[in-house]
This record gives sequence, C-alpha cells and structure tokens, in this order.
Amino acid sequence: MTFKQLLDKVSYEDIAPHIHRLVTANTDDLRPYEVKLEEIAQGFAAMKALKPSFGHIETPIDVKVLDGRLIVSNTHIGSASDLLSHQVVVSPEVRADDTEVAAHCVYQLVAHASSWQHYRDDDDFDDIDNPQTARCLR
Repeated sequence: MTFKQLLDKVSYEDIAPHIHRLVTANTDDLRPYEVKLEEIAQGFAAMKALKPSFGHIETPIDVKVLDGRLIVSNTHIGSASDLLSHQVVVSPEVRADDTEVAAHCVYQLVAHASSWQHYRDDDDFDDIDNPQTARCLR
C-alpha cells in the first residue's frame, strides 16, 4: 500500500497514543512535549490534505524491527507529497498494526523534517546559476 493509503486508514486520534509515546521517549528534542505533540498533529493534518505527487524516485518507505524497536527509513527521499505515493514495505518480523506503523511513519517524517530540510534549503546546487556560487563550487 502507498503511504497515502496508509494515512487514509487512520485518524490522528487513532495514532495519538503511539505519537505521545514516541514524543516522550525522544530525550534529544528539548522542546516542551505539548509543542512537539502539536507539531506532529499539524504535520499529520497537512499530510492528510496533500495529494500525492508522483516523483521520480521509487524507493519504498521501509518499516522493520531493529534491536526490538520499530524503525522507519527512507522518509527523507522526496517531498511530503512525493512520499505519499511511495509504497510502505513492512518487514515480516514487524508485529505492529497499521495504526502503529502509520504513527511511526508520521513521527519520523514530521519530527525529523527540520534536520533534513535544512540540507535541502541550504543546498548549494540549488543556486548553481549564481556565478559566485558556481565559482566557489569549482
């Protein structure tokens, strides 16, 4: 199933208990819990409102178990609308239902967007037409 199909199966109220657990377990993020929870709720609503765009990258969103924890990977490839069209591939060892899988995918995408979005926003190659940037890159 695609990420969009997975999101269409759940509501925020369904995934909220899983999101709360993920947010409170993340001790690296020093913002208050209510800020983090509100950010994830807003991100979920924004993703539900998006229409999938069919990007050029066919990399699936992988869900697997590593060291007893559910791990989601490949959510950094493409925009949020591109990711909606990606397949969600759940490994056979995963015992989580669609609600928990959706919660982990949403959390991964929203909570870590600032860390990978920074690299997209500051990508020197986006400004390659600028002669000063091109000279510096050579």
